Amino acid sequence: MGDDMVYLLAEFQKIKRNNTIFIVIVATVFINLMSAFQTNYDGTFSLKEYADVLLWNHSCFLYPVMITLICGYLIDLEYKNNTLKNIYLAAVNSRTLVCVKLFVGFCFLLIIAILEFVCSTIGVTCCHIGVSGESAVYFLARQIVFAVCSFISVLPIIILSAQKENGYLLGSLLAAFLEICGIFLAPRGLCGYYAITAGLEILNFNGEMVGGTLFSGNQGEVTLAITLGLSVLLLYILCPKDRDYMIEK
Repeated sequence: MGDDMVYLLAEFQKIKRNNTIFIVIVATVFINLMSAFQTNYDGTFSLKEYADVLLWNHSCFLYPVMITLICGYLIDLEYKNNTLKNIYLAAVNSRTLVCVKLFVGFCFLLIIAILEFVCSTIGVTCCHIGVSGESAVYFLARQIVFAVCSFISVLPIIILSAQKENGYLLGSLLAAFLEICGIFLAPRGLCGYYAITAGLEILNFNGEMVGGTLFSGNQGEVTLAITLGLSVLLLYILCPKDRDYMIEK
C-alpha cells in the first residue's frame, strides 16, 4: 500500500509535464467561449441556460476525447520513457499502473470542471448578470456529475488503447468519432442508450436546443453501469497482475 501511494503521488507530479495539457486548456477555453456565444445568441443570457449549452458541447466536442487523450498519454509515457521495468521492480503491477493513471486523469477532469464553473461564474458576475445561489449550485452539480458520466463512458477505450505504445492516439480518434456520432444519435431518442451521451439523460438535459427528443426512460444509468462493468472486466483480462506483461506486449 505504501509503494502504491508513493507511485500515486509521483503520477500527480508527472501530469505537469504532460504535453497534451496545453491542447486541453485551449480546447476548454474555446468550448466555453462558444457556449457563451450560443447562449447569448438571442440576446438573453442566464447561468442555467449556459450550463445546459456547455453540457451539450462537452458531450459532443470535449470531454470524451479530452479524457482519453490525458489518461492515454499518461500511460503511454511509460512506453516512451522505457520506465516499465523500473516500475515493476518497485512492485507496481500493470493493473495498478493503469488504475493509478486513470485516477490521476479523473482528478484532472474534476479540476477542469470546477475551474470552468468558477471562471464562468466570475465572468457572468463581472458582466453584471444576476447569479443566484440556486443557479450556481445547479451549474456546479451538473458539471461534476457529467464529468463522472463522461469518464465512465470512455473507460473501455482507454483500457484497450493502453495495451500498445501510441495506442492512445487511435483511442482519442475513436473517442472523437463517437462524440460526433452522439450529435446525430442523441436527438433521435437514443441518448440514454449511447454511453457518450447517457449523462445528458441522467441530468434531464433540455433537448429543445438540439431539436429532438433525448430521453428514453431511465436507460442512461443502465448504460453507464454496463460500461463500468465492461471496463472492470477488461481491466482484469487485459491488465493481469503480471509485472512483465506490458513489457512483453
